[in-house]
Amino acid sequence: MAEILAYIFVPVLLLAFTLWLIFGNFGLTQNDNCPRAIEDCVVIDQQLLDDTEHRLAEYDTMLQRIRAERRDATMGYLQAVRDDYLRVEHLLKRAAKFLPELTVKGETARLVLGIRFRFEYRLARLQVRLGFLPTSGLKALAAELRLAAAWADDMLNEISHERGLPVLESDLKSGR
Repeated sequence: MAEILAYIFVPVLLLAFTLWLIFGNFGLTQNDNCPRAIEDCVVIDQQLLDDTEHRLAEYDTMLQRIRAERRDATMGYLQAVRDDYLRVEHLLKRAAKFLPELTVKGETARLVLGIRFRFEYRLARLQVRLGFLPTSGLKALAAELRLAAAWADDMLNEISHERGLPVLESDLKSGR
């Protein structure tokens, strides 16, 4: 019985709503403030409209400048993170030859980190150029830099116990 009422009630309600939308009075009624003279139809405060348009234009200019500054700051940050990562990656490559035992797992992890960093870096740069602020991408790049730095720190500790850091430093200076 309830289903029959629902099948009848819902269409009737929808029909009534549709008729109200079609034939309802959306214009001015007698109770509204209908203009009675030409003076009632003109803009009341043109100066207020002009001032508001001027302020909105100033705000738009300010927002464009802020977006440009944000984009420049983000691009500078990305470049700094990239430069730091490349330095740490270079240190990891040079230090790897002084470790007594390289593992396939460790070298594969370092390679995957490098590929992932480069991909995420390029993606973040593209997003910034398109006007987006890739906050999560920036955090991911910084986390990958921290991970690489932690690996480099572990390698340096191991090398210092095995051979001493002067061996690695002289290799870095020679540039071979």
